[in-house]
Amino acid sequence: MTGGRRSSANAAAAPAAPPAPWSEWLSGRRSWLVVADLDGPPGKYHVGDEAMFEANLIRLRLRIGRHLRVAAFSNAPEFTRDFYGLDEVCPPPRFAGGCRAALQPVAKGIGWAVPPQPRTAGPGRCMAAADGVLISGGGNLNSLYPICLKQRLAIALAARCRRVPVLMVGQGLGPICRRTDRWHLRLLALLCSAVGVRDRAMSRECLRQLRIPNRAVLVHLDDAFDLPPAEEAELAAAGPAPNRLWLAVSIHQREPESGEALASRWELLFAELLRQLPELGLCFLPHLVQAGSPDDDLAAARRVAERLGTRGDGDLFLPSGWVSARTVRAWTARCAAALTTRYHQAVFAAACGVPVVGLGLGRYGVAKLAGLFELLETADPVLTAGDDPQPVVAALVDALAGRASRPRPPGRFAHPLGPCRDG
Repeated sequence: MTGGRRSSANAAAAPAAPPAPWSEWLSGRRSWLVVADLDGPPGKYHVGDEAMFEANLIRLRLRIGRHLRVAAFSNAPEFTRDFYGLDEVCPPPRFAGGCRAALQPVAKGIGWAVPPQPRTAGPGRCMAAADGVLISGGGNLNSLYPICLKQRLAIALAARCRRVPVLMVGQGLGPICRRTDRWHLRLLALLCSAVGVRDRAMSRECLRQLRIPNRAVLVHLDDAFDLPPAEEAELAAAGPAPNRLWLAVSIHQREPESGEALASRWELLFAELLRQLPELGLCFLPHLVQAGSPDDDLAAARRVAERLGTRGDGDLFLPSGWVSARTVRAWTARCAAALTTRYHQAVFAAACGVPVVGLGLGRYGVAKLAGLFELLETADPVLTAGDDPQPVVAALVDALAGRASRPRPPGRFAHPLGPCRDG
């Protein structure tokens, strides 16, 4: 298991950073509620959600300094408070009944239905002191996750009723398939003082259909693109051996939209890959760790390892449990290439200059990875995880031989809150 408290350098005051496009919204506001889907071990840990939250937390600390006060919602309040050094953490708001019944009382700042939790504050207390709300990035504002859309809208309504500005960054919006979801997303976007999206195609088209003015929307790279890697003291000796040809692997256990099991596809793919590249080691980096869940990445990796029979230390690296987002990024940098169905593993690989082969699962998965590659101006295609492993193996051989394109610097797609580092 790798993780723990953030280093004191991360939590301490930092020198002022250069102005960013949205600096005006940070000026004079010292108390922020940062909204993200946060969990914590032993129940669940999602690398992408935690990475985006931590990157935005670093940005706020760099730009506001030692007077900053941060509150957040989390399904594991004590872990989140201690791990990130936050001032206030409480369970997220939960709604009973229909959408209308949930949203109307929230607009008045009441009506939160929260499960009992000792020594934690209710959602109303987390919001009461905030003079700014930052909705951290993600790909859950769509018809696949309507409860997330409803929650963000409720929080934005409550904030705007108190005349508190709401910033929304790093969003991958859509697909929107239901009329109610379309109305919710339009209202949420209109309530925000500024909106940042992480792709030009799907998200911008979604906002265009909702008749949101383009001048209110800024396209930028994912929140976690420049998340700092874990420090060497945190990494210890738990990661993949540095003097080995590793392939970073982050894969789903099943197809997200259809629920189809993918173990047999992965077995064919990796068996063929190791046949052509016997010197290659597989470094499985979990994105979602949730014991007992059909979506647990560690379970998928263990199943592949059992079928391949590659259990030797030189053939396979597989963590024993959850791994922090910054550690995953640091271990990605030790690899020669990356193969992933997960969006944020592709983000980490690109940020480290590691060639990445993206496998899209379903139309939504393909669109997410294609949006990232477009902003990075790479020529790499997004492949599909079909029954024939040859196209994927050929792309990986090219990547490992140095023939794959490398991502270009972010340039005009820099984050509107500024970088995750000094200067």
